[in-house]
Amino acid sequence: MPQIIRVPAGLFVMGSENDPNAREEEKPQHIVKLSEYWIGKYPITNQQYQAFIQSRGYAAPENWRGDQYPHGKGQHPVTDISWPDAVAYCEWLSQRLGKHFRLPSEAEW
Repeated sequence: MPQIIRVPAGLFVMGSENDPNAREEEKPQHIVKLSEYWIGKYPITNQQYQAFIQSRGYAAPENWRGDQYPHGKGQHPVTDISWPDAVAYCEWLSQRLGKHFRLPSEAEW
């Protein structure tokens, strides 16, 4: 199971007001109130993701050979996966462990 940590409830300022390179969806700057939540302390590793793809027959990232991550990179963060791949991993982990896992929201991230 991934190690998870508690993030306490709180307020923060989100967005950008004066950055000339800011995108429109980043404006206006605003205060966001978050409830307490839990998040993985570390990124999901290649080894953890491998358990998912082998269990589900899911497609491996393009930088892997078949269902094998690059040699010596088992504890490195998994890369080259899409948002739907990450969601599928969360759903699998939820079913496997009987707890609810999901990707963080933009504000939580």
